Amino acid sequence: MLPFVLAAAEKEKLRLKGRIAEGNVFDAARVLVYVGKAQHRVEDSTFEGLRKLLLAHPEVSELEFKAAVREQWAILAIDERAAIEALPQLLPADATSRRAFADFVQATATATSKLNADGKRRLSKVLHLLTADTTRSEPTRGKRQVAAK
Repeated sequence: MLPFVLAAAEKEKLRLKGRIAEGNVFDAARVLVYVGKAQHRVEDSTFEGLRKLLLAHPEVSELEFKAAVREQWAILAIDERAAIEALPQLLPADATSRRAFADFVQATATATSKLNADGKRRLSKVLHLLTADTTRSEPTRGKRQVAAK
């Protein structure tokens, strides 16, 4: 590859690493991709869940939403462990909103098929992170800040 292409790719990788712990509820859509990866495919229920997430926030354009999901996929590819461990920082601090999001994730991930052992492990890990102690400092928010509904 040409040196300028490699430099651009490295610059983008660094930018994405910097976004791991920034964002909002849309960036937390990485959960659905993370669980889906264990199945070695993304289920229709995942796409339906993402569609519902978008419909709940009409102030966000479809293009912005698609860009956010693509970015989350790339962030998972770069550093999956850090991307998942950062999830609590991406969601609202209040327990009710976090529980609602955890319920949404669980319902979406288990909607159409049984999860394999790795999928169950991933979902369990994510649900634990989403419902863990919410007494934390305010998260760093990215440029696409959207309140959870």
